[in-house]
Amino acid sequence: MGLGYSVSVLSSINKQAAEALAEEFSWSLDQQDADVILSWREGALTVHVQSDGELAGFKPTSFDFSQITVGDKKQALARACGLHKHPQRIMDTCAGTGVDAFILNRLKADVFSCERNPVIFSLLRDAYSRSGSPNGWSITCGDACQFLDAQHFDCAYCDPMFSSDTKRRGAERKEMRLLRFLEQGPNDSDQVLDKVAASSIRRMVVKRPLRSPKLQFTDRQLANCIEGKGFRFDVFDRH
Repeated sequence: MGLGYSVSVLSSINKQAAEALAEEFSWSLDQQDADVILSWREGALTVHVQSDGELAGFKPTSFDFSQITVGDKKQALARACGLHKHPQRIMDTCAGTGVDAFILNRLKADVFSCERNPVIFSLLRDAYSRSGSPNGWSITCGDACQFLDAQHFDCAYCDPMFSSDTKRRGAERKEMRLLRFLEQGPNDSDQVLDKVAASSIRRMVVKRPLRSPKLQFTDRQLANCIEGKGFRFDVFDRH
């Protein structure tokens, strides 16, 4: 996919892995003036955005699950996906940092995560590997829409990159600002959600800002809204 920015992988720490990653996604190797730099620090793959004045001031960032509090099946995320009733096979359509998928997997869900942005996927894959490649959780780099009806899933979990009010962006966490930069390009989240809604998957869960308007889909009816801390999980069933 066209990223809209240049990416280079530094090989000074882990030459073999750097060469393999650069070749996999056709990125440059050791180009110090690239917009985005990927490198290894303390055993983890990190990203540093150089071409954005605000992000350039941040230290290189990695994805990590070691400090995640999993909680129990009574939490909003788990209840929205139906884990409080019985185990589920879940398609995670917009994996991002992988935190929600990690939590769902630790709560005994079988999770298949898709992330189409190769930079975000590379960071996710590294964190996934460092966490031991958890049993029952698989990840892939690609468009979730091509997998919707290729396998059986009980639930489709959707956490798209929603638009942010300019006045609120200053309050966004560093992680969200970074993802927003890496995901730059046409925002087709509405089209992706429509395709998920039209699939045969019985339950569809959309993570939304707490005060955002409710979505509507031709093939779905809103069955429940479960509020979490700062977010809302809208649960849709097929008509």
